[in-house]
This record gives sequence, C-alpha cells and structure tokens, in this order.
Amino acid sequence: MNDLVITLTWITILLVKVYSYNVQKERPVYIVGPRRGNYSSLRYNRNRTRLDIHKYRQQYVHTVKSKETENNVSIDWDYTDFSLQFKSVRGPAFKLRRAPRATHGQPWPLPQHYRTDKEKVYLIDQHSFDIKVENYSCVILEKAIKRYKDIIFKFASEEFYDNLKYLKNGGFDKDILDKRKLHDQATSISWMAVVLKETCSSYPHESSDESYSLLVKPFGVFLRSNDVWGALRGLETFSQLVYKRQNKYYIRETLIEDFPRFSHRGILIDSSRHFIKNSVFYDVIDGMVQNKMNVLHWHMVDDQSFPFVSRTFPNLSDKGAYHPSLVYRPEDIADIIEYARIRAIRVIPEFDTPGHTFAWGFGHPELLTQCFQNYRPVPGYLGPMDPSKNYTFEFLDKLFSEIFKTFSDRSIHLGGDEVPLTCWASNPDVKLLLSLMDDRWNTTSRMKDPMVKVWNYFVTRFTDNLKNVSRQQGREKRFIMWEEAMRNRLKIPNDTIIQIWLGGIREIQQAIDRGHQVIYSTCWYLDWIDHGVHWPKYYRCDPNPMRTGKQDREKMILGGEACLWSEYITNENVISLLWPRASAVAERLWSSRTVTDVLAASYRLQEHRCRMLRRGLPVGYINGPDYCVPPSVQEENDVKWGESGPDTDSQGSHIHALRLQSKPVLWISCTNELETVSLLISLIGVVMVLMMFGVRLRSLMFRFI
Repeated sequence: MNDLVITLTWITILLVKVYSYNVQKERPVYIVGPRRGNYSSLRYNRNRTRLDIHKYRQQYVHTVKSKETENNVSIDWDYTDFSLQFKSVRGPAFKLRRAPRATHGQPWPLPQHYRTDKEKVYLIDQHSFDIKVENYSCVILEKAIKRYKDIIFKFASEEFYDNLKYLKNGGFDKDILDKRKLHDQATSISWMAVVLKETCSSYPHESSDESYSLLVKPFGVFLRSNDVWGALRGLETFSQLVYKRQNKYYIRETLIEDFPRFSHRGILIDSSRHFIKNSVFYDVIDGMVQNKMNVLHWHMVDDQSFPFVSRTFPNLSDKGAYHPSLVYRPEDIADIIEYARIRAIRVIPEFDTPGHTFAWGFGHPELLTQCFQNYRPVPGYLGPMDPSKNYTFEFLDKLFSEIFKTFSDRSIHLGGDEVPLTCWASNPDVKLLLSLMDDRWNTTSRMKDPMVKVWNYFVTRFTDNLKNVSRQQGREKRFIMWEEAMRNRLKIPNDTIIQIWLGGIREIQQAIDRGHQVIYSTCWYLDWIDHGVHWPKYYRCDPNPMRTGKQDREKMILGGEACLWSEYITNENVISLLWPRASAVAERLWSSRTVTDVLAASYRLQEHRCRMLRRGLPVGYINGPDYCVPPSVQEENDVKWGESGPDTDSQGSHIHALRLQSKPVLWISCTNELETVSLLISLIGVVMVLMMFGVRLRSLMFRFI
C-alpha cells in the first residue's frame, strides 16, 4: 500500500509541474481592483485659453527622454518588442523582454505645451486640499469636481517596488535614491482654483472648446478654460499629475497649455454582432474620459440583430433582437447619453442603410429586397432595402423621426457600406426601376455596376427626406457615411462627413477635393488582433501625414475613430481589447503632430495602463511583461460606494451591484480547461499526500501498541 501511494504521489507531482508550466505559458495573472469613480470629458476650438504665465516658461525643462542613457542597462524598443539592452553587448544571444519602467505623475495624452520641473515637488494633503470655482459655475462642473476629489486621492499613480533595482550595475536604483530628500522637504499646496471665462454649455458638439491652461506653483493650482468642457479636460490632467509616495500625495511644478489637435476623437462600439451591456458602455465612456476622447460612435443594428426598441415599429426589436431581454430601451439609451454628456462625450448612433439590414426583415420583411436565383425567388433570402417601393421611404421617415428625438446630437451615421448590388440585379421590380432611369452616369463606359444608379437613387431620396424630417423638428441633421458613398460618386448632401476605412491619404484627399470633411479609421481597427506589442503601429499612424498640402488638409480632417467590431468580441473582453490600445489613437488625435517617439511614449503609457487598472477598468496588456499594483488598502469607511444602477448623477453609479463591496485583490481565475485540470490534479495530489501520511501514521501507531 505504501509503495502504491508513494508512486501515485510522485506521478501526481510530476503532472502538476507539467500543467503548471503550461498554464503559466498560456495565461498571465491579472491584477484587478474595485470598480470606482466617474471621470471627465471632451471638445475643441482653435481659440485657445492661455494663462498670463508666459514669464514662467523658461523655468521649465522638458523631462521626456528617449532613452535611459545614464544607465548601464536600458529598456529599448527594437521595432518588435521592448527588451533589456546592455551597453557593452551588441546582438545578445537571447532577448529579455520587459515593459518600460512606468513614469509616475505624467499625463496621457501628452499636452500640446507641457513643462514640468522634476526638482520642484509639492505635497498635497488629501484632507485639507480644496477645489474652488471662480467666475462661472454649473451643475456639470460641480459634479465633475465631486468625482475628481474622489479620483485624485483614491486612485493616484503610486511609486512601487521594481525588482530591476537589484540588477547589478543596472543603474535602475539611482533615481529612487535621489528622490528621497526631494520629497521629504516638499512644501504643501492646499487649494486649486477653477476659472471659467464663459457660462457653461449644456451639450458638447463638434466645435466645442476643450482648451485649458494649468499652472502648479507653490502658492496653489490654477485651472482656466473658456468653456466647461476644457475645465473637465484640465481636471483629468490634474488627476494624472498627482502621484502617491509612501502614503503621501505629491505633484511637480508644472505649466500646461493644452488643446486637441482634432475635434473628433472617437471610439466605435458594435452592439449588433454581440449585444453589449449598458454597464460595459459606462466602462467604455470612463476609459474615453481618461484618454480625452469625445465621440462614442454606437453601431447599434446590423444583419445579425436589431436591439433598438422603437415605439413606432416595436416588431423591429421584438423579432429582430437576439432575445427580448437583449435590447436598448429609450430609458437605457437616455441614461448612456446623459452619462456621456456630463463627461463631455457625444453619442452618435449608426443605423446602416441600405445594406447590413437583414435583421430588419425579421420584423418587417416587406422592407427588404427579395433575392432571386435562376429567375425564381429564394424563400428567406432577403437583400438590402427595396428601393422600388414608396413604402420603404415612408417607413424610414417615421423610424428616423423617432431616432432623431432619441439621439440629440446633430450628427447621425447612415452607414452606406458593402451594399450587395447583385440581389438588386436579380429582382424584377428593381430591374424595372433601373430601366426607368436615364443613363446620365454612363455606367457602361465607367465600368461600374449599373445598379449603382439605383443605389444613388435610394441615397438621394433617403437623405433628402431625412433633411426635411430634421428641419421639421427644428434642428437639421448632418450625416456621416462610409467611404463607398464617395468612391461610387453618389449624390449626397454637401455637408456629409466621409469616414475612410478602406483607403489612405489618397482617399482622404479625394473626399476633401469633393468638399467633404473626413473622419479616418483605416489603420485603427482594434478587432484585428496580432500577437505581441502592436500599439506602436496605431501610434505612428496619422490621418494627415507630413506631406505636401498638410495644412490645408488638416482643416478638413475632423479626426479619427478607433473601431471595435464585435463579430468575435463579447462583453467579457471589450475593455481589455479596447484599452489601452486605443490610448495610442487618443494621443495621436489629441497631441501635437510632432509627438511621435514610441520609446518616450512607452514610459507614460505604461503608467497609464496601471492608472486605468487602479481606477477599476479591466484593461489589457500593452508593452509586454509587466505588473501593476492595486491601490493601497484603504479604510473601509473611506470608500463611499454609489448606489447600484445607472444613476448618471451619482458617483460610481454604473458599477455592478455585485462589485460594490469588493476590495482590491490579486485575482486568479480558471478561465480555460487547462487551468481547471491543473487545479483538479493539484487537489488530488494533496489528497494522496495526506493519504500517504495517514497510512504511515497508522502503521506507527500499531507498532507502538
């Protein structure tokens, strides 16, 4: 019996080691904390706000470095990975991958004009520090200050342990030793003044002023902006400048004059391929605030499902949604819009037409074109919207009249991509419509599909009708369409914005030449996932690269969007795939065009990843092997959790009820079969070891007796 137990025990230990090794290769350990806090927002105008502090400019030295040149060992970017580089070794025999060392108290995205003195550090007392508003105030600003008082101290970046300090002659411990005296002698700052030059706007829009100026001096902190949206941006920056060291809070002497490079800095979320929960949308918005992005492009419906609840046509969601519970009711949408509004984020819906509409046909099949095969209709095979029926346009007028009332933003996305013209070409009614049209397009000589004329007819009639509907409601809408509308030379309104997703600078220039403003997305499809460190390719991509005519082009480029299509993305991994990869896009769209150094950005981005984790967002990796510490354990009474549910006015309102009482933990979960088997084998091994000792103990007892 003893021999059998010992043999089984050794086999179990061997299997545990093998499985443990594979599990460590398969998945990392994620550190997460509580979901807490609300954050800030966005908007842009070229009338920049400036503090009267130009006399201070020469006092500051820009602290961003491209390399740790003083060290014998550095962490560098080799265009594929971040890894340890040794000064005396060229082409080491093996690569030591390692994420760059995070900064602390550095902002993301980088402000336009940023000067900080690392030798002048001030102490901020969390109990006595006060934020006061001067000149103008409003509810949006008061709510933001309340949020940030919580964020600044509970989730500040923290200096933490780094095992690289034990690397012999590495030089990584030098800066730690040099900082002790500097922080011990820091004087205290007790107040911050927020000054608005104008009364607050109620709703963010495409030309909102997001500029602000921020000054940190020993006598206090000054934040000035023209409008409330700039103040929100400045509060977010200030919250990122504060860092924690040995349970005290510090900030460096700083001068910032900031404004966004582009006015449209968006995130596209697709809720039709996989239904995205309301709580995930709140998390997306929180991430946008921390990255100063300002447009949530909500791709709500598509071929797979129709989750938008229409009171005018309830069958669209009753039959078109995946499940009756997986829908967005008017009150759900209103909560998300309000949550975004008070954080200076616009919500722009997309209802794709005339293609990508298969799910519309579950509730209203009469809207769609019956496709034919060999001159016979194929049951259930329905194509794009049927342009041959007046009913189609009457239906759309009523539906979009309701949509315009639900979504208050001036812009709406009408899609217009990937229209399957072959279905139209097979349908007798559509072919009859085509025969009644003249040949002004001369489609034969242009080698275009003749059905493009039908497509043009649909778009022209549809957009003209929607313009009239919006005018009747008192606010004319502006349309956004994918680039196929431009490529096929469709007759669209002159103020239509073209979103480029297939082409590059040539297509951008073509749209501009035709008088359209542009949004760029081609290089920022975040659902295309590669192995390794891939944010630098997003960071280096620019919607207006430095070529001839760049200044004139910049005026017509509104900005860009990072797109997260959800064919293979679910609620569980939206945030980890979106952030902090989209942070690279955020800095490209906000910061100066000259900010292009990947290595210099990597230090701040490493801090930003950890900062987003500390604020409760389950973000993914960004630079390779690294770790982030959870916030320091706080007294239970210090944390005042919000109520459950999407109360847009309360602090931490979007947090799930089950997460409300959570505390920071190191969370290791079995998320695949390999980890589960490893855990079971480990438990069996423990049982067998106990059995072995039990048998030996029993034999000893018998001998004693």
